[in-house]
Order: sequence, then C-alpha cells, then structure tokens
Amino acid sequence: MVGELVRQGLGTTFMPASECAEFDDLRAVALSQSVTWQVYLASQPVGRLTPATAALADMLIQAAASA
Repeated sequence: MVGELVRQGLGTTFMPASECAEFDDLRAVALSQSVTWQVYLASQPVGRLTPATAALADMLIQAAASA
C-alpha cells in the first residue's frame, strides 16, 4: 500500500529494496548507513496467545537474538 502512495506522489518511505522492486516506476536509493528498527508485537496477554501469535513472537525473539 505504501508503494502505491509513493507512486501517486503522496510521500516518500523506507522499504526493503526487494519491496521497491515490485514497482518498476519507483527508484530505490541505498542509504549510506544502516537503519536499526525497533519492532514491537501487540497481542493478547501471554496466557491468551494463539498458536500463530506465539510462533510469530518466538520468531521475532530468535531473529533479534541473531542480529
């Protein structure tokens, strides 16, 4: 969706180059320094997590540990 907004001239965004490649009329510009993101997961309390949410939380925690 954000790529479409940029395409319509309604803004600028940060997105992965792979995402930008889906829009042949947008141009990816490499940043001179890497960007560090903080990722938050909003969910039900731990005791009420669905299996999918628990799996996603585990995946995010593992990815953060290896970064």
